[in-house]
Amino acid sequence: MDFPSRTPLNSRSNRPRYAPTPMSFASSVMLTPSKPRYEPDSDTPVPSSVKRERPPAAANPFIGSTSRAMLGRTTRPTQMSRATPVAPPVTSPAMATPDTKIGEEHDSFAILLESADTSQDDLALVKSFQDFCDAKLRGLRSVHEADQARARLQKEEIHLWTLERHTWDLVQRLLEFRLGQPDEALIERAGRFHAYSGDWKLVQRASNLDTQLQERTLVVAWLEAIAPPFRGIEAQPGHWSNTAMHVPLGTVSDSIITQMDPDAPNRQKRRLVEEDQIYQEEFNKAIFECIRRGNHEKAWELADNSGHYWKTASMLGGILYRDSVLDDPASEDSDVMEDAIDEGNHNRDLWKAVCYTMANDESFDKYERALYAILSGDTQNALPVCETWEDVVWLHYRVLVGRDLEDALRQHPRSSNGDDAGDDMVTLRLPTQTKDPASIFMDLCHGTRPDLRDAANEQIRLLQSHFIMDRLDEYLQSLVALIPDSEVRKSMTFTKQLSTSLRMAVHLVLILRNAERPVNEDVSDLLIRKYIQMLISGRRHKHIALFTRSLPREEQTNVYSHFLADCMESKDVRHQYFRQAFQHGLDYHEICRQTVKIILERGILNEPIPPNALAVQLTSDLNHPVSDSDAVMIRALEWVAFEEQQLQDLVGYCNALLRRFLIQGRMNAAKETIKAVPHHVIPPQWAARRVTPQIQSDNISADRVKSKTEQLTEEYFQYFSLLEVYGLYGEWISETSRLPATGGNSGIMDPGLAAHVRKVTKELENKIMAFLNEEWILVGEVTDGSVNGDFDKDSRLLRELYIPEVVLILHRILFDTRDIEAGNLDKSLRIAEIVARPNGPWKEMRRANKLDAFMQLLRQSAMNALGSHSSTTPWSSSNTV
Repeated sequence: MDFPSRTPLNSRSNRPRYAPTPMSFASSVMLTPSKPRYEPDSDTPVPSSVKRERPPAAANPFIGSTSRAMLGRTTRPTQMSRATPVAPPVTSPAMATPDTKIGEEHDSFAILLESADTSQDDLALVKSFQDFCDAKLRGLRSVHEADQARARLQKEEIHLWTLERHTWDLVQRLLEFRLGQPDEALIERAGRFHAYSGDWKLVQRASNLDTQLQERTLVVAWLEAIAPPFRGIEAQPGHWSNTAMHVPLGTVSDSIITQMDPDAPNRQKRRLVEEDQIYQEEFNKAIFECIRRGNHEKAWELADNSGHYWKTASMLGGILYRDSVLDDPASEDSDVMEDAIDEGNHNRDLWKAVCYTMANDESFDKYERALYAILSGDTQNALPVCETWEDVVWLHYRVLVGRDLEDALRQHPRSSNGDDAGDDMVTLRLPTQTKDPASIFMDLCHGTRPDLRDAANEQIRLLQSHFIMDRLDEYLQSLVALIPDSEVRKSMTFTKQLSTSLRMAVHLVLILRNAERPVNEDVSDLLIRKYIQMLISGRRHKHIALFTRSLPREEQTNVYSHFLADCMESKDVRHQYFRQAFQHGLDYHEICRQTVKIILERGILNEPIPPNALAVQLTSDLNHPVSDSDAVMIRALEWVAFEEQQLQDLVGYCNALLRRFLIQGRMNAAKETIKAVPHHVIPPQWAARRVTPQIQSDNISADRVKSKTEQLTEEYFQYFSLLEVYGLYGEWISETSRLPATGGNSGIMDPGLAAHVRKVTKELENKIMAFLNEEWILVGEVTDGSVNGDFDKDSRLLRELYIPEVVLILHRILFDTRDIEAGNLDKSLRIAEIVARPNGPWKEMRRANKLDAFMQLLRQSAMNALGSHSSTTPWSSSNTV
């Protein structure tokens, strides 16, 4: 992938109805569901040379509405500073129901990855992953499963796809920020402050310059955006209207309040009328849920419409003080200065202290306490209403953001701005505690609540937490250790969530690599290899080459060749895998060579070589069925037969296979191996040299060094000539079996059959003589040493095994046709001259212990020659010896 940058989003310019409070601003830009969060400014791709600016992130909860964009930083090969506590470990998920298959989504994501081109950048690819998850969720939710078992599976599917969708959303937000370039103009403006700057200006400056604070604010915005939908309640105008009607009628002994001020229930320790009490509890929860989703304006609106104006005022107490004249550059316009008003709270510390007191008052409803706990930065009193992992993380990160901004404010002295407001300012430090991100996630993984602990240890949430902390390498290392190679290869013994996490991690690694973000190369390479193993085990083979190309060059060959070696699919499908290797830039020729070598080493090359010719049992019937294991090795030659450029490899591996099949005596397999080599790949001139050896001696000078291809082709034809002899010998046996037995009724002999037998015998005799004269498989010839380096040992054994057999075959065909062809009996005797010549096969026959058998055959010929003068058969020619 090599994608150009895309232009950032424009920040929202709509000013909220109320000035943003400290708890409102983190989500204010996320309250536009009708508009996707990530949209290009135009349909025109941005060239890769254009500077990628940091996109406007969700604004900080403590900043006003006029500046919501956050600064970016240039990509650099260093990660964020790490907290001291150790990050939560990756633990093994529940293994209750092992999943033995992997879904088609692995192919779908690979297609999205492969189809990404230069018209997209990395963030657009992430968005396409998110869109795919959305489509899956729509499809799953549109189906109603009546069966309980299927309904449970559907619920689990929805859960996983929801988690994955949220993860890609998180990746897009943080990666867009981390890849962005700083906005120098915004940095310069952020640095402009003075002694009279208000809290709003100081917090704005801190948010624009502190990248850690910006990332934490983005996490808060993400958690608010992915919160599940909440239906809310319908506002009931009038403040406790039912209770108001009861108060004039009540008595002192009544349990209903007697006064209508907001503090009456807590002060009097009495309750509201049942209808109002139920609504009040629902109201408190609805306000909290609005804040949880970052929808502060909706919370204020609900409070106003329900007549709880004091509730709205209590939430608005956190507005940062802002001098519209001093803090707003636009106020230099005289017309603007006339309408400018100050806004915000000088005494936010005092307001927070009151909120903290209310959060610790057990007489309040739990959701009301949680609301004020959030406003005051108190996590302990808000945790009881946090039901999910996301709720807890949101709470802690909201408090972290608030703490960071308060620290930024305390770094600069405050001024009264020339009025009396500063004289009444109260500075307080609340006894609240915050956790660093590593502690937050660690505590969730080892917490006392089983539901939160199980959720925190889900693989996808572990991926989320490590990516948030910018400590992805730690997660990848743990994920790699969680999946042993043996399990991946033999069966899919891990859950669907683990296979999903592995897919997500690999795709994320590839995106980060393309974006030049730092990621541990060794760990990510190992992770990709395991994912490839999982795809192979799950029979998702279409895109193995796509992921293999991301490995180092030497590993590409090893991984892909082992994949091809195990492939048992049709030739057309295997050719597609060959083409994919080429398309993705793999060294496909070397891969094919290694594939054949792996298959042969698993089979014939792993079989022990017989110590001598006597230990070999020949299968001379060339039509005997080939075993399945031998057929696999023969078919392996197809990997080096797809292109003409592979001729040398094809002939070399064919020779190695022929050599070992012949050594093991499996001539039927050798015959099928010969058939596996297409005739058109053998150069015509070499076929001609085999038929007419004189051509070679006439056209090739004695001192010319033969090429490797020529040497391999010569060796191939020598094996071919041996199999030709045995093939024709099988035909000779078939034809001679039709002859009448010697001593029978000779008058029924068919002259045509006798002529045909003479023809076949003569042809076979010529083949054998050419075979014996060509110095078959001499020791010391050059061959393909990459497969079998001990060629001398192999060639010696081959000569001992087959040359004596061919000599004995020659004697048989001549001796058995002595009564059909004149002179054959004499020729059978003259074989001794061929054997006994200096370079003759006597040495091989002696080592093979065949000389005694040969001498017995010669004796038989001699005895027949002595008796042939006194008796002839009716069909013998007049020239019979």
